[in-house]
Amino acid sequence: MTLSIERAKEVLQGTAWEHQNDYGGYSPLGGYVIYSRNRDSQILVNVNYAAILETLERMNPTDHENGAPAHDFRASHWAVGWVEYIIVKNDAPNAMLIEAAEIVCALADYPVLDEMAYSDAQWDAMIDYWDSCSTSDRIDYCRDNGTSIFAARSDIIPDGVRDAFLDSEMFN
Repeated sequence: MTLSIERAKEVLQGTAWEHQNDYGGYSPLGGYVIYSRNRDSQILVNVNYAAILETLERMNPTDHENGAPAHDFRASHWAVGWVEYIIVKNDAPNAMLIEAAEIVCALADYPVLDEMAYSDAQWDAMIDYWDSCSTSDRIDYCRDNGTSIFAARSDIIPDGVRDAFLDSEMFN
């Protein structure tokens, strides 16, 4: 369902950039924060961030006088090191405002924008983690998940261990 521009602006109004009076960094006043992530973000947040940024950057006109209407920027943060934001300017083309609002609505209904990209990123992270585990750690994972400890020698993650990885928060 495509939103009207009026409804899109209503949705986006709830995401308007705000900052404290003593904030001294870059401030995209009049812009909408579509999504953000930080140094400690998990796989799903990073995959969504990349998907949103790619979608909006494809829509950026090349002749916009005041810079691209959709962009991201990074700000330092005392607790999490840094925070990155995807911003859409309030004077962006209507099609981009509608797309941004539809993204915000989609994420409110279901947290995954691209199932395939998310699944691939989870799998890659699990493979990297398994490859980095010592034999002793692999044996413990196998034993704890009802798999033969001899499977620890394989580069292939045993089914029981893979299922435990997927159930853990480590690969979300």
